[in-house]
Amino acid sequence: MNARRPRDESDEHQSAAEPRRLAVDTNRFDLASLAKVIPALAKYSLDGKSEIHSNVNHRGGKPSAHGTVTLADVGLSQPDQKTPPISHLSGNIKIAGTSADVGSVDV
Repeated sequence: MNARRPRDESDEHQSAAEPRRLAVDTNRFDLASLAKVIPALAKYSLDGKSEIHSNVNHRGGKPSAHGTVTLADVGLSQPDQKTPPISHLSGNIKIAGTSADVGSVDV
């Protein structure tokens, strides 16, 4: 997934107060592969699948998003083992602005 946008001449004239927008639409992807890109995730033994469809906005230093993150058969564990691991978590997370509604999930 690539979230970069090519620079153009208008970037030179856009002020920090003007909103930046980005559409994030993925196919279903393997969460374990994220540990290769984000090494800090490796300690959580993340597995399962996810899919993201969201519009992300950034204005005045404040990000917000609207969309859905789908989780399928997700598992993870806390490195210090103080809590039981989570396994077979499936459901949709609806993102609205700066909040998220987890709704009904299957574990």
